[in-house]
Amino acid sequence: MRNLRINRPGHFSGRWLAAVLLLIGVNIDAADAVGQTNQPPELGAPKSLLTSPPKAVSSEQSQTPSTEQPALAQPVPAQPVPAQPVPGQPVPGQPVPADDQKLADEKPQQDAAKVQKTTAKNQLIFKNLETPSVATIGTLRADNGGFDLDLWQGTSSDVAQSLLSRVQNSTPSATVNRLLRRVLQAAGTPPDGDQTEDGAEKFFLLRVQALVQLGAIDDALNLMLAVPKGSRTAAFTKQVTEIAFLRPDPNQACAEVRRMLTSSDDLFWLRAAIVCDTLDGRLERVELDSRLLNELGAVDRRFNLLVTALLSGEKPTIKDADSLAPESFALAGLVAGERLVTDVDQVAPKWLTALATAPSTPFNLRLQLAERAVTLGLMKPAELQALYQEVKVNETRLDQLLTLVENDPDVQASALLFRAAETQQSALARAQLITQALSLAEKRKNTRALAAPLAEVVIEMPVISQLEWFAATAVRILIAANRGGEAAEWSRLASRAKPPEQQLAWVRLWPLTHLANGPDMTPWDADLIDQWWQLDQDGQTADMAKKKMTLLAFLQTTGATISDDVWRTMVTSPTRRQLVTMPLSLRRAIGAGVREKRFAETILLTAIALSGGSFEVFARSDLVFLITALRDLGLAAEARQLAMEVALADGL
Repeated sequence: MRNLRINRPGHFSGRWLAAVLLLIGVNIDAADAVGQTNQPPELGAPKSLLTSPPKAVSSEQSQTPSTEQPALAQPVPAQPVPAQPVPGQPVPGQPVPADDQKLADEKPQQDAAKVQKTTAKNQLIFKNLETPSVATIGTLRADNGGFDLDLWQGTSSDVAQSLLSRVQNSTPSATVNRLLRRVLQAAGTPPDGDQTEDGAEKFFLLRVQALVQLGAIDDALNLMLAVPKGSRTAAFTKQVTEIAFLRPDPNQACAEVRRMLTSSDDLFWLRAAIVCDTLDGRLERVELDSRLLNELGAVDRRFNLLVTALLSGEKPTIKDADSLAPESFALAGLVAGERLVTDVDQVAPKWLTALATAPSTPFNLRLQLAERAVTLGLMKPAELQALYQEVKVNETRLDQLLTLVENDPDVQASALLFRAAETQQSALARAQLITQALSLAEKRKNTRALAAPLAEVVIEMPVISQLEWFAATAVRILIAANRGGEAAEWSRLASRAKPPEQQLAWVRLWPLTHLANGPDMTPWDADLIDQWWQLDQDGQTADMAKKKMTLLAFLQTTGATISDDVWRTMVTSPTRRQLVTMPLSLRRAIGAGVREKRFAETILLTAIALSGGSFEVFARSDLVFLITALRDLGLAAEARQLAMEVALADGL
């Protein structure tokens, strides 16, 4: 892609250039004399800069050439002596005082300094006329979810481009994924170094491509559309079209396809036109263009199969839909064939949102994809809740429903329990269904996905003593949904529980409550943390001991004080050695980024460090290091949220 830039003001005309040269002190009289045969008009006696320095040209004036002759910017012949004495000027025939003579000697130097200062001022004004680089464009600013404009300060252009090109996958942390998306969308001063048009364009497009790789399709499209229309080249329009084809509705893409089809030799536009003709019901043109593609040798087997199915009226089954080209993906939706994937857990983030929102994706598959997308922070919980609400709830007795879900926990089980809880009038029945739903979510390892819809139901429930047994579950759901601040009443109810089993439930939950809310809302209780550590000591496995030590390390990282006795006990506890650790180079780079406040660079490095696996594969010491880095970077809330995600993933 070339020439992707914001239009600059038009070139200076010859006359305007002459005016500029006059302002900066270049005498063009000789040039005028050579280029003109007629005598120039009489301008009158020139005005001396000693008495009337030129005025600074405003940006508005500089855009439109003035018809007035600008004041000369260099010394001119002395003016005639005025008839009346002028204060501060010598009178002919009279001696000049020594002090006045000194001032007269210094005056030319002062005047020259004024001229230089004025000239410099004018030059700065012309410099400010330049349009900002495309690299500065963003859809987020500090007041709507972005960051300060200097977020790339201290990072070179080469380093920024290298890191952006390494963003190929999301992390297991919704918190880090959201942070990274905000950085990629943020407006700001671009990285240091070469800021040529090509460099600025490359930096911008790498941000867009990284958003696509993260599954942030709408964010990527909005960022592209933020570039003014006059600066959108053919290559730019192609990328916008490809991104738009990943969305359920290709109308956004088809707006420019017709124009590009007549002005570009790229056969992509011919395939894109087939998608748009299909959308408009012009099947005769689809058949004609398809034949033309084959004659030109532009054979895409899967695209051709979709066209054949379209023309024959078939509804094909598209396997491995997450490997289709964007135009084939869009055409598959219009053909209404079922789009399938082999393994939901292996679907790249780029396709999670596209497939989860596509009507031609089977409903059960959409549920699975949406749950994973919400867990990774790629979709909003409200979108998952909307899918859940499409599940029909039969008039089944509560006990029968719970038994059915227990015996057959299929893909729709979580949705069914949520819908049943949502429709119950009895608080007791709701509590039973929510408890069952949370238990199922923990088995399926999608607690964070289900927690947000369940939290809406919990918040509507009355906090009454009859639900004391449910209080700890309610707190856990609100914490998992990042709404721990709304769990105060449920926490008080859980802490007052009398039965031993309910007391233990609160002790097990308390460290998470403190981690989620911080010391301001949940003051530190050393006795409770000691009780928590002593739980299950006799039969504690190495894996559980490791998880509990991780949680204690998170608590200390976020400001808690762990007693020496607790740490000393850990030394004698069974542990499992971690074999997968962060490369030393990456750890050192993140540490340097924090110390030198290289904000965007540090977040990119953190995302790269966490990409490519679940929390289980990372050494806990590395996770503690990353949480500390976020805190020291000024992201204390995000540090707590990351710690919570790991703790919940560990089953704590």
